[in-house]
Parts: sequence; structure tokens; C-alpha cells
Amino acid sequence: MAGVLRFLAVSLALGVIGYFACEAMFWSFRPEGATVGHVALVSLAYALAGGAALSAVLWAGLAGWRAAFLGGAVMGFGVEGAVVGTMYDAMPMQLVWTPLAWQALISGLLVFAGALASARWALGRQLALMLALGLFGGVWSLYWPLVRPVLPPSGAIWAYLMGCGVAALVALAAVDRLLPGLSVPRWALWVLPVLLGW
Repeated sequence: MAGVLRFLAVSLALGVIGYFACEAMFWSFRPEGATVGHVALVSLAYALAGGAALSAVLWAGLAGWRAAFLGGAVMGFGVEGAVVGTMYDAMPMQLVWTPLAWQALISGLLVFAGALASARWALGRQLALMLALGLFGGVWSLYWPLVRPVLPPSGAIWAYLMGCGVAALVALAAVDRLLPGLSVPRWALWVLPVLLGW
């Protein structure tokens, strides 16, 4: 039972990381009218998809960058395909772009695996990776004034991104502590993927 509880705790942490990597970094600011409750609900959706991704990674016995890529892809297909259906909007382009190009490459490899790996690096290399991620997010966000003509004040955007980033760092520390040696019964690995598909 302890393994199942650790699995659920890691899944919740993956939901916080997923929200930061997939929502906060991608959109740069929360949707108009979204509340803290909305952010929590979306994080729970990411936790469900993240738990399904974790199940796939544990079932496959992968580790390292392969696990991060597969986990990001499964989470992407789960959120963008099962929860909101975004990946079907512009077939076939978005079928690949959303779950694989953003979720697997950026969320899985850069944010998740990169941040976890950087925790073991020298401080200079870790700061360089975080600076590069921040610059990437900043350049990416230059697109949104074209789509969202009225942006919130820059202070609100910074506060939102910094808050989500700090929450993601705390969640990454939890994953780094809880994931090694995680042992989950095989039956438990099916629960979250079935719930996501349902």
C-alpha cells in the first residue's frame, strides 16, 4: 500500500510540473477569468495524465531520457487527446505537434528530465539550463500578443510564471525524492490509464 501512496504522490507532483511546463510556459498567463480553483483542477487533470504516463514508464521499465520522452508523450496524448481533445483540432498536424513536439520534447525532456538532471550538476550549469528555459519561454511568449490582443500587466505575468515555476521546483524535488526505488503492484499501474481513457 505504501508503494501505491508514493505512486499517487508522484502523480500529483507530475500534475504540478505538467501544469507549469504545458500550461504556464506555453500560454504565458492563465486564461481570462481563471481562478486558483481552475488552476488546481487543470493540475489534477495533468496529475491523472501524469500518473498514466508514470504507469507506462514503470511498465516499460525505462529510465533516463527515454522515460522522460515516453512520459511526456503519454501525458500529452492523455491531456490533449482524452481530456480536452485539442490534438484533433487541426488533423493531422496537431496530432503530432501537441503531444510529441511540445509535451514529449519540451515538457518531458527539457523541463522534467533537464531539471532533474541539473539538480546533480554544478550550480553554474544548473543556472544556465534554467536561464535557457526562461529565455525559451520568453521568446515563445512573444507570439501571444498576436493571438491575445489585450495582455495582463507584465507584473501579473511575472507573478504567475514565478509562482508556477516555484511550485514546479518543489514538485520536482518531491519526484526526485519519491521516485527512486518506487515499487507498485502491477494491478495499480492500470488504474489511472483506465480512468483517463474512461
